[in-house]
Amino acid sequence: METLRIHLFGGFLLERGGVALPPIASRAGRSLFAYLVMHPDRPLNRELVAGVFWSELSETRARRRLSHTLWQIQDVVNTSTSSYLNLATDTLAFDTQTPIWLDVDEFDRHYAISEGSPADSHVATSYRASVLRTCVDLYRGDFLAGYFDDWVVVEQDHYRQRYLTALSRLIEATKSAGAYEEALAYARRMTHHDPLSEEAHREVMRLCFLLGRTGDAVEQFRRCRSVLEEDLGAEPSPATIELYERIIKQRRAGIRVGAGDTQPRLTVRSDSPFVGREDERRLLVDAVERVL
Repeated sequence: METLRIHLFGGFLLERGGVALPPIASRAGRSLFAYLVMHPDRPLNRELVAGVFWSELSETRARRRLSHTLWQIQDVVNTSTSSYLNLATDTLAFDTQTPIWLDVDEFDRHYAISEGSPADSHVATSYRASVLRTCVDLYRGDFLAGYFDDWVVVEQDHYRQRYLTALSRLIEATKSAGAYEEALAYARRMTHHDPLSEEAHREVMRLCFLLGRTGDAVEQFRRCRSVLEEDLGAEPSPATIELYERIIKQRRAGIRVGAGDTQPRLTVRSDSPFVGREDERRLLVDAVERVL
């Protein structure tokens, strides 16, 4: 039996055998199926579920709507040999015995691994970065993007915060490994998902400066200022302005930390590699950043 793959980040998508399934007929059906997938630990009372999804209807009409919606779900996901719902007179539940792949579960699993992995050695840092990359790659967009049910909004906020935390940790891990281009890409991604975070904008500015792209650092400050003005009617904080002014001062003085668009000019002796020397690498990065 081919595994049902369920994608809830960035919207709602079901796949089986590498082929997308037809969408569940109603929006409520897609939301309900996601709700059951996210609450697999116990059977749910039908009356309670009907009240969550159709609170504006009478109890009788809500129960009928629930039954019809469950039929819509089964019509899409069930096969001749498998059923993904356990339905009883008064309860319903997702069948945890039927194998599925769920992007949210994979995200949670890798996030937990990243929290439990040490970061004191080169191997551990490299492994942690790999796990965090998987996290951010799984996050294709907000949880059930485009859906605004009360239960969905709670999950959206929860996973958005986890994603931003994973991104922040990945930026630090890639910087510690000397992968400044990769760190910059993730920092830019953070500004897209959290455009009001001045720390994210400052991170982009610092990394651009490290890579010798002073003009890009200045442009990032202008974007930050524009977003804050448009959304909050506010100016950048003193810390952001100070960083910008220092970058301008360095540019006018002709001081550049890096050169070109590839690697910063941080030379080390060939007989003194940084493999297994994460503390030394981190100190070097900190020292270069203090140039600002």
